[in-house]
Amino acid sequence: MPPQAIAKYMEKDYKDVVENAAYHSLVYLREKLTIDNEFIKGWKDALIAGTEIYYVGVQNEEPYLERVNPLFFSYD
Repeated sequence: MPPQAIAKYMEKDYKDVVENAAYHSLVYLREKLTIDNEFIKGWKDALIAGTEIYYVGVQNEEPYLERVNPLFFSYD
């Protein structure tokens, strides 16, 4: 390949192995944890109460995401 084609490939089409693994991990977690549905519920909370609160952590050695009801949440 000529140097111009290599430069074009590196700028637009090249994906690092780490980038590819992170992308696929995020897609997997988005589907497994039903993140889209949780964010829709959080958007409703934001419209009503003005805040969105989520618990993100690990439970039973698995990633875990839960929407927290702002009505019952207090913090200092």
